[in-house]
Amino acid sequence: MPPFPSRSRACRTPRTAVAQAALLVLCSAAAHAQTTTVPSPTAEATLAPVTVSSGAEQENPTAPVTGFVAQRALSATKTDTPLIETPQAISVVTRDQMEAQGVQTLRQVTAYTAGAVSNYFDSRVDSFAARGGTVSQYQDGLLRTYGTYNTSRPDPYTLERVEFLRGPTSVLYGQGSVGGVLNLTSKRPQADTLREVQVQLGNNARKQIAADLTGALDQDGQWLYRLVAVGRDSGTQVDHVDDNRVVFAPSLTWKPNADTSLTLQALHQKDQSGSLIGFFPWQGTQLPSQYGQIPRNTFISEPGWDAYDTRNNSWGYLFSHRLNSDWTVRQNLRRTVSEVDYRTIYTSFTANAATGRPARPV
Repeated sequence: MPPFPSRSRACRTPRTAVAQAALLVLCSAAAHAQTTTVPSPTAEATLAPVTVSSGAEQENPTAPVTGFVAQRALSATKTDTPLIETPQAISVVTRDQMEAQGVQTLRQVTAYTAGAVSNYFDSRVDSFAARGGTVSQYQDGLLRTYGTYNTSRPDPYTLERVEFLRGPTSVLYGQGSVGGVLNLTSKRPQADTLREVQVQLGNNARKQIAADLTGALDQDGQWLYRLVAVGRDSGTQVDHVDDNRVVFAPSLTWKPNADTSLTLQALHQKDQSGSLIGFFPWQGTQLPSQYGQIPRNTFISEPGWDAYDTRNNSWGYLFSHRLNSDWTVRQNLRRTVSEVDYRTIYTSFTANAATGRPARPV
């Protein structure tokens, strides 16, 4: 039997191999470190140029807005104030949103505005309600509606944005109503050149052409112009009722410097239409009738006599001068002459006990 030390010597052999392997690894690492090239501390490196640009230009509450979300408005405070700092309920419908919705009337502009009731039965005027009351209509900060049937309906193509202010506004607008204010902002001259022509064909023999032209008249950009025009020849869902329109809206802006602006505006609008409302009874429309259903295209007045023709001519100016970063002076003026020729016949289906008239269309 071999002595005990021989076993100890056999156990030391693997340890020697491990040590040799570790030494080999250290030597290889040292050799690699010696072959690595270390740059000189005095070497200079040229970096690529870095371009730093400022943020986007502050939004103008009367200028075009890219997208559906506006950041600033004038209606709530009559000052250029961010909406996030305005403690009032106000919504802004931009030009991009109108085009995405394909609006054809002012009532369709506010169809997706919370709290605005615009689905009135009367097709002769654009009426709105909010918070239990009527809504006053302004355009460029000035009252545009006088009464009910003596004002032409604005064409959405002539508008840049629509601001809807909910709630009582008598503090800001002397003739404001308890329901709120709908302020329309007209398209104004822009420094960027725009040439747009639209052609539309639709149901009821609808044919329409529209144009929007704007840009600078001089190299310095002190004189800007804009011309918006609409021409339409169309019928409606009711027989013998047209929906014809001619709109011509030129404007000219003089900006001698960044603080002063004077915009001259004019509008000629002529509509030839009629009443789409027959005031039909429930029987024959929503409910069955022994006489059959009343077609939607039923016309009950006299062809060639029934009319709702309007003519609107207006002109004025918008003046603004910024005194400093805190104070701005504004003065607007507009004169409007509106004429309406309204003739119609409609049914009366309320019972009259005094005359013995039954509750049926008469």
